[in-house]
Amino acid sequence: MPEKVKFEIEFVIQSSPQLLYQYLATPSGLSEWFADNVNSRGERFTFIWDGSEEAARLLKRKSDEFVRFAWESGTPDTYFEMRILVDEITSDGMKTLIPEEMKYVICVMGVVPPNLVDRNWTELGAAGDRLHHRSGERPGL
Repeated sequence: MPEKVKFEIEFVIQSSPQLLYQYLATPSGLSEWFADNVNSRGERFTFIWDGSEEAARLLKRKSDEFVRFAWESGTPDTYFEMRILVDEITSDGMKTLIPEEMKYVICVMGVVPPNLVDRNWTELGAAGDRLHHRSGERPGL
């Protein structure tokens, strides 16, 4: 069995979990930052980058918390997941604030073949910048 590598990248964003979830779980939201275009039919999502398509199955989801996909071209043990977590560092002691005033972490993680790790880091870094822009927050805030 080929070796697999786990990757994880995080983006801190000030927004509501409900808005962020739309960016993670819907074709229109994912098209705003993650891919050039995304189409879905049921649980099958087609991600389009620079004219090439990759299909994935939505494996699990929990509203306002996470989505998990498996690439159709991958092996059964490869996946990618996006989670919305409270940023404990910047939101510490602010639990009484309304959700829109707190900062959240979008954690993108997965298990991929080693040859895809470098490509994923580069693409995810650019995607994180787009998500900051689309959600109305500048990167690094």
